Amino acid sequence: MSNKVTRGLTFLRKYGLKETISTTIRYFAIHRRFLLPRDTAYEEYLAQVVPTEEKLEAERAEVFKYNPLFSVLVPLYETDLKFLDELIKSIKAQTYSNWELCFSDGSRDKERLRTVIAEYQAADERIKYIGEGENTLGISSNTNQAFTIATGDYIILGDHDDLFMPNAFYECAKALNQDPTIDVIYTDEDKTDEGGVKHFEPSLKPDFNPDLLQSCNYITHMFVAKKSLAEEAGLFDDEYNGAQDYDFIFRCTEKAANIHHIPKVLYSWRVNATSTAGNVEAKLYAYDAGMKAVQAHYDRIGIKTVVSQDERLYGHYITQYEMPEDASLTIIVITDGFDSNLKKCTESFSKKSSFKNISFLPFNPGNRRDTTLADALNDQIDRVKSEYIMIVTCDARLYSSFAIRDMMSILYSRPDVGIVAPQFALPLYRTKHAGIIYGKDDMFGYEYLMHEDYDEEYNQYVDYMAVHSGCIMTTKSMLAMVHGFTRDYKTLESMIQDYCFKLRTDGFKSVYAGRSICKYSGHPVPPDNYKEMEAADQRRFENTWKETLSAGDIYYGNRL
Repeated sequence: MSNKVTRGLTFLRKYGLKETISTTIRYFAIHRRFLLPRDTAYEEYLAQVVPTEEKLEAERAEVFKYNPLFSVLVPLYETDLKFLDELIKSIKAQTYSNWELCFSDGSRDKERLRTVIAEYQAADERIKYIGEGENTLGISSNTNQAFTIATGDYIILGDHDDLFMPNAFYECAKALNQDPTIDVIYTDEDKTDEGGVKHFEPSLKPDFNPDLLQSCNYITHMFVAKKSLAEEAGLFDDEYNGAQDYDFIFRCTEKAANIHHIPKVLYSWRVNATSTAGNVEAKLYAYDAGMKAVQAHYDRIGIKTVVSQDERLYGHYITQYEMPEDASLTIIVITDGFDSNLKKCTESFSKKSSFKNISFLPFNPGNRRDTTLADALNDQIDRVKSEYIMIVTCDARLYSSFAIRDMMSILYSRPDVGIVAPQFALPLYRTKHAGIIYGKDDMFGYEYLMHEDYDEEYNQYVDYMAVHSGCIMTTKSMLAMVHGFTRDYKTLESMIQDYCFKLRTDGFKSVYAGRSICKYSGHPVPPDNYKEMEAADQRRFENTWKETLSAGDIYYGNRL
């Protein structure tokens, strides 16, 4: 009989059929509150979050103490007049009225748009236009030309064929009244069809997530920056045309002290045959420019990397960090008493990994009564000589040969990172999950549970408040800095989450390395008193980090 069947029957005997089914469902459950748009028709989601007419009227009547002037920069190029009209209407429909719309015309024949826009200007003095010279302008120079007529406190970037939701500027003004120190704002977005009627493919973004931004331009629209910050960061650069917004976002966020995410869909990216929203092959040069923008970002902040395109995903980039010389790794394997499981685990890591300077330290926690898992692990780590330490459960199998090098290079090159974890795959349903997300109603949930293979979003580097405990890498120095794992914890899950939170308190990130993959072979049989230990650990974790948890996830805002 296989170990998997043996472990399953053992769990069934210990906890009974009802608890076994409940545990299985709990393990595979999707936390729908975080993944709603993936699992529910987007129209249903919109019906819950789009403000009613009554709400929009209330916004129009609201009087703010601070009324920033927003300058909307829109570069025009041979623009479709229907799209132009719909864009202007979406801006004139804003419930917040202190804005100016700054059009810059980079077309060869500027008279066509100049004449049309003059009619809009006659009806609304907030609409501005500039179109100089006889030559065409690249999108960066065109946007910079729009900047020359902007007089606002903040600039808002917009494309000439896209649409703003009617409460877009109101939400920005509201945020700035609540916190006037904000330098940069970005919002969620969706796509709309060519007619501007059907909305689909929402992008519900995390709060500011530097590692994800280095993997892809997840911010895109709508992007708002203090005008003085934009001037300090430098305006748009023709060298990055096609990804000029990506380069600009990097330079602004590098200098911004306060970056604010509004978790509401406030911008719609129109899909048409020539846009990258509708046809990624229409502007392949944009992805090369994006790669250059990521590399330039690393160069400015002083991190040695080599950036390349992800060949499977347009607009996604792979960062190769510098590796330490003569590094060694100790892998602590938490066993479940099955020697064959331990052997398969160690063999998969030793044979599959391209990094070979590895030693293994098996550790069987057993049914501990006199000591905690954290205490026992701290004792083990005290005897470890290597700086780099990996902790894995014995059901983990290494899948990506480069995974150990990948995780180690992040820890080596990034002084702001304290712990790294790979992507996990569950063979039965090809289920994957990444880091851990927190909400006010659910203590925690795994990201990307039950998603299909090759989902682009979990093949990135991403920052989380905590990472999954099945396989983690950290350093002995980091553990020493926070005085090891908190001694009271008896379960690995709570212990690792607590460690991530302690690192975060000291300014260190928990990074999920999505291209590095481990697979589960099954689930270890828990000790007899596991349920009691788990419940006690959960209460301890919630009490210890009550204030942090009550504020919500710093990367994933509440959606509804």
